[in-house]
Amino acid sequence: DEVLSKVSFEERWYGANSRQVVHLITPAGTPTQNLVVLVHGGAWCSGYPQLYRLCAKPFVSEGMAVAVVGYRTYPTADALGQVDDVTAAVKSLQRDYSDITLVGHSSGAHLSAFAILQDVSVSRFVGLSGVYDIPKHYKFESGRGVERISALAPACGNSLPSWRRLSPIRAAREYKNKLPPTLLCHGAYDTTVPYSASLDLAETWKGSKVE
Repeated sequence: DEVLSKVSFEERWYGANSRQVVHLITPAGTPTQNLVVLVHGGAWCSGYPQLYRLCAKPFVSEGMAVAVVGYRTYPTADALGQVDDVTAAVKSLQRDYSDITLVGHSSGAHLSAFAILQDVSVSRFVGLSGVYDIPKHYKFESGRGVERISALAPACGNSLPSWRRLSPIRAAREYKNKLPPTLLCHGAYDTTVPYSASLDLAETWKGSKVE
């Protein structure tokens, strides 16, 4: 591919585990301070940065750098451990980039949103088909008959109190003043994560420039 043939690729490790790595893709030419950080989905239990490198193409073609974050998946780490990984990865990148857009997909959107609420300051957040209310999504999975094979319940603590604590839609009520400008994207016919998840978060995050 012509665009990706003119980029620089680097692996950056932010931890000792083999999954704690960032794939940094930068455009050729003038250095940029604009970085898009992609946090992949995979139901908290799967996914690798290698699978998502092509997502960098539209961004590097516009002169932006892209970092695809790898993180420990369940059962190596639970959701809180994964949030810690996303936090550590972003903070390691902030040493070199001042303008960071954090983009999370599905469970990656959940981890990214919770990282923002806990300890990460970014210029903006983009959530793609994200899970933001764990108890509500568990009920949705139960309706589909997949709750026993999904990693959601154990990865998020296997208890209703833990699920509530790990839900960005609930935790956001305490952190409204630190939320970045946010764009939520969701397909209306999504059968894996209902689009109401993003609608509910938008309602909760009102006042933080959510679109």
